[in-house]
Amino acid sequence: YADSYEVVFHLAAVTNALRSREYAAINTGGTMKLIKGLRRGGFQGRFVLLSSLAAGGPAPEGEPRLESDRDEPVSRYGLSKLRAEKAVRRILPAGCTYTILRPGAIYGPREHQILELLKLVSRRGIAPRFGPPVRLQMTHVSDVVSALLRSTIPEAAGRTYYITDTPVWTFDEVIHMAA
Repeated sequence: YADSYEVVFHLAAVTNALRSREYAAINTGGTMKLIKGLRRGGFQGRFVLLSSLAAGGPAPEGEPRLESDRDEPVSRYGLSKLRAEKAVRRILPAGCTYTILRPGAIYGPREHQILELLKLVSRRGIAPRFGPPVRLQMTHVSDVVSALLRSTIPEAAGRTYYITDTPVWTFDEVIHMAA
């Protein structure tokens, strides 16, 4: 059946896991299984991987990440997404094209993890600390959808794009705004 599709959007991932092997099995291994299935099915279209800014690593101090920056993931999640990207480039069937999108922390309707944290802050006035300052780039879900749709144009083939809002926030700044 895969030979009848023009575009496959791979959006599935695990963002929280207890062990590295869970990230690897789902984010990297799941991507590899999907690609191998597409290969067996004769897929010849565009493969769009929704990866993560975490695959590149945190933004430099005060600056947004750029596509030209060296990849330096700092989390098990980011490493699993970077490995999934490498699998796309390495084992995608001949004749296929790909586009990789790296959104920041996604917020908006139906997002629960960030929302629950912000609710905790606003209700309880609790501002958790997770160690040294963490820099974040955020992405509204509508921007992710727009980027997914645009990722199918011919000019996007073989490219990786960061999809983020312009500001770089520290985690403390996000918590302060929520409070």
